Amino acid sequence: MTRRVRWCIPLLAAGAVGSTHCSCERTNDPTEPGPTHQDASPDMDALDSSNSDDGVAETQTPDGEPDGGMAWLNNLAYWKPMPDAKQCEVYSADPTHLPPAFRTWTDCGTGCQAAPAQAIAGLPTDVVRNPTGVAFLKSDPYVRTYSVLPGANPNLWVLSRLSDGAVFGAVQFRNWQTCFGYAAFVDSADVAAIVEPSSGMRVARFALDSAKPPTWSPWNGVLPIYTTGFAASTFWGLSTLAGTVAVADWLSGTLAPVDTGSVTFSSAARSDVAVWTTQNGVSKGVVKAYSPTAKNVWTLVDQPVSNASVVALSPARIYWVTVSGPGWTSGSYENSALWMSELPVGATTVAPTKVADLQAVAGILNLHVGGDHAATIACFPGPDGGLGSGVEACPVLVVSTSTGKLWKLPSRPGKIFHNVLSVSDQELLLGESNNPSDPAAAQRIDTLVRLKLDALDALQNGWTN
Repeated sequence: MTRRVRWCIPLLAAGAVGSTHCSCERTNDPTEPGPTHQDASPDMDALDSSNSDDGVAETQTPDGEPDGGMAWLNNLAYWKPMPDAKQCEVYSADPTHLPPAFRTWTDCGTGCQAAPAQAIAGLPTDVVRNPTGVAFLKSDPYVRTYSVLPGANPNLWVLSRLSDGAVFGAVQFRNWQTCFGYAAFVDSADVAAIVEPSSGMRVARFALDSAKPPTWSPWNGVLPIYTTGFAASTFWGLSTLAGTVAVADWLSGTLAPVDTGSVTFSSAARSDVAVWTTQNGVSKGVVKAYSPTAKNVWTLVDQPVSNASVVALSPARIYWVTVSGPGWTSGSYENSALWMSELPVGATTVAPTKVADLQAVAGILNLHVGGDHAATIACFPGPDGGLGSGVEACPVLVVSTSTGKLWKLPSRPGKIFHNVLSVSDQELLLGESNNPSDPAAAQRIDTLVRLKLDALDALQNGWTN
């Protein structure tokens, strides 16, 4: 099993999970952006949206009946239309009518717990793989998922608390042939992107501290195909297949280009900086950075011989993976390594420190860091020296950033770990598919799996149940 595809950009269509498709050519006609950053529900002051002790609004929804989720989805009394909707039938959930918490966790072996990816009872338990993302409020993780429901049913963004599935926000697409979700902002679960081809793209931003309607950016005339999105407390941005990076603040919401160059591979942001990996003029993989304060762009990492491929940020550091070999831009390489550097606020240079040689030869499409650990999916050579085959060729790779120790965590029997979704001080969160042999499984997450970091030694030795 290989993981070499790098440039396929998911546009989230409906009909079936297998119809989630990729486009590397689609462009949208730019139009004038909307005038202001708008709230989805201007009359919310007239509603009783008092919160319970855990931050979730008191609800008046269908109970946990088997079809309760579908009844909630199709009762528009529980939903508010998106403002300035253009041709979209897009609605955000009324926070006084949210479904009950549904997610429960079961033990799945040493240091392992698993739960259905879907947060809402009565809906299909799987979600689309690429848009699934995680955000943290303090140490509490929240998960954003996208559901492609069968038949003529709407598509659905949902933001839920990881621990119990309590829903903090949702956006549904009723005419998904015209308006659809877009798989950007993978590492920013509080942000959901929406595309309407004749009007452009806009983003909905959810709150993590309480259930409330999202705020909406104006419509932005779409640049060429987006590849990655990043978001921080004061600004957000998108990179494109053509190499443009555009940034907006949350107040105006209108994207403005800050850099043009080559295709962008990976991006990340925190309050004082955004970073992304791209190619310079001699097709060399580098890390560039943008300051929302100084509003300038500079090259942060440019190492001899190797190419920066993916990047991640912690509050005080930057981490990146370098790869080398003639096929590195298509996702196969001869060598790979993890690097890090201190990156204090305002820093414009780094002093690279090699954490570990990773030995992976393909498949590193993203990077997550937390506490003392970094993690990704990576593919390794088989016994003959070529790229291995089967699920076992591409395990979860975890690295101690203080010691350089590596762990390779195999998928559970009969399943496959598709995504590393987050790393915290104590655990990994992974996205898993139940059927590796099903072609549609490549676009699907059926189960969320939590793995304790203090159980890594046992987990790399295989599964007992």
